[in-house]
Amino acid sequence: QGGKDQQITAITFENQGSASNMDLGNLALYAADGKRVSAVTSTMDGRTVRIVLDSSFILRGREQRLLSVKGEVRASSKRTIRWALDAGDIEAKEVRRR
Repeated sequence: QGGKDQQITAITFENQGSASNMDLGNLALYAADGKRVSAVTSTMDGRTVRIVLDSSFILRGREQRLLSVKGEVRASSKRTIRWALDAGDIEAKEVRRR
């Protein structure tokens, strides 16, 4: 969205690996400093999971932030997890400055 501030409200990830929705749980997003920045989502919905971010998660202008998906893995070591997303999977709204 150019150089405008954006509140990221949710991100939908698709697991292209072999792990199923019963293999993963309690998924959340974490910032580089280790702070959780989203609600915890208990399970995937088929191959996807939609994680809702805290209302305070705002990207300023052209800022970049590194996020990690963390959760419980209940699968054997033979299962794989490969998250994929594209621009349409990121829900955001412009933050208007006063």
